[in-house]
Amino acid sequence: MWLDDRWATGFWTGPEAPCSPGGLCRACGRRAAWLVVGWQAELDEGPPDPDWYLGNHPVEICGWCDLGGEPIDGEEDLRRALAAARAQSVSWRWRWE
Repeated sequence: MWLDDRWATGFWTGPEAPCSPGGLCRACGRRAAWLVVGWQAELDEGPPDPDWYLGNHPVEICGWCDLGGEPIDGEEDLRRALAAARAQSVSWRWRWE
């Protein structure tokens, strides 16, 4: 992406561009975040429901991390889900069985 910006190739910009990663994953902090959990202004219509925590606090994660199936209703729930996703993602190792 840096080279695309430098040489202005236009690969990562415009209507035909592929999904582009954001910053680092909020869970593991090791990989590029390209998924968003929560409301996205570019894709969703209207404002998010005020009671939906992730709608008002979207989280960018990588494809390896999973926030689990538990509801996230506040900052403490989000911290717990991110810690669990980090532990699962970073500790995972390939095991031949």
